[in-house]
Amino acid sequence: MSKKAEKEFKLKKIRQYSEDVYNQVMNKEITFLEGYNQMMSSVNVTSSFAGKGTRHKDKQEVTETKPKPKRKVSSEKQKEYDDNWWLKDTKKGLAHPVIKEVRQSIGRKSTLERMIKNRHEKIQKLQDEIRIYEHERKQVTKQINSMKTNFDLNPIILYNRGRGKQYVQGKIWWYDEKKGFGLKVGKKESKGNKKWHYFSLGRMDECDEKVLKDKYGEEWEYEMMNKEDWIQVCKQKFFNKFFPNLLR
Repeated sequence: MSKKAEKEFKLKKIRQYSEDVYNQVMNKEITFLEGYNQMMSSVNVTSSFAGKGTRHKDKQEVTETKPKPKRKVSSEKQKEYDDNWWLKDTKKGLAHPVIKEVRQSIGRKSTLERMIKNRHEKIQKLQDEIRIYEHERKQVTKQINSMKTNFDLNPIILYNRGRGKQYVQGKIWWYDEKKGFGLKVGKKESKGNKKWHYFSLGRMDECDEKVLKDKYGEEWEYEMMNKEDWIQVCKQKFFNKFFPNLLR
């Protein structure tokens, strides 16, 4: 225990013993040592000072029971006792390590509960936003679906393509998906973001009269693919690529 702490501790005990003696010490009417000695000389006859954590007995208790012989205590043990007494008196129960651990656990529990509550509120907010966006997406999808016949696609059909010239392809001039084709309201359209998009439509055999007659007989005309049929197939493949969720 430091000298300053020891002095504060003794002043506190002087004040507990007598408010008048404490005031005399603080007003420098008597010295600190005189006040302390005055307290110690009267401690055996003062019942109000007993039971405050001291080892001294009340005078009445001393007269009724035989006094126990005082044990000699080393200065180190006496100092340790005084330090522990001072720590207990000033810190109360907060200095106990178990109490500290309990307080830390309670604090952590409160923090976790607050974090869980905040995250539940964020989840609820995000769920509300998702519902709003889902509703808007459905409205926009219906709008696109109603306007898809107005797309100026104009597919070009290419015959005799691929290995052995056995396939039919189609190409459409449309926006580059890597650069994006979405256009914000009020923004002028950029004509430099388009490119040719190619689609594999089918085989040349599907528009070969001789092959179809051999395969389907008299019903070959129903299986015959003309240019208009290839254009419809090309448009359908276009919508499947760029608007896969259009009809949902």
